[in-house]
Amino acid sequence: MAVCTASMLCRITQHAPALIGAFCTLYDSRCVVIESHAMTLKIPVRAYAMFITVLLFIVCPSAFALIGENTKQIETRYGKPIKIEAESGNFRDLDYASHGFLIMVHFIEGISRIEAFGRPDKSNISSDAVRELLALSADKDQTWRELPQKDGDRFWSRSDRGALAVFPAKGNFFFVQDPKLEDSQ
Repeated sequence: MAVCTASMLCRITQHAPALIGAFCTLYDSRCVVIESHAMTLKIPVRAYAMFITVLLFIVCPSAFALIGENTKQIETRYGKPIKIEAESGNFRDLDYASHGFLIMVHFIEGISRIEAFGRPDKSNISSDAVRELLALSADKDQTWRELPQKDGDRFWSRSDRGALAVFPAKGNFFFVQDPKLEDSQ
């Protein structure tokens, strides 16, 4: 597989183009066509998506924030918030858009206590995306242990016991929270 460089034009063929990053244009949902002056390479969209995911893990291992980070650290990872959902006393809910997700971060006294992830179109989150979110919600030396399911909801505990992840049976959102959240309210 060729790597898309600045001198290459990446596009996916079909009717309505849309920009994907700085050098890629989305035309279809089936095939990515990478063109340069010397070659043309066709790659199935799923393979291209997997390549981008792996690249993100390598290049941006901490692209997602971690529970317990402050507002400035969250902004460094996600950018400026796109909306203030709620604000009352020491509580603040801010919405961000990053890495193909809408992300709601619940802050208590300026510290992230819940981070909820959903797709902008409210579609279901795949099992692969859940695994990616788990990996990105832990430091390099941390792992996740799956806990027993309850009513179809899936749960994980991070090895440092500093976060609990939940993937509700509904399947269209995923969240990570401070397991001591109830104690801090």
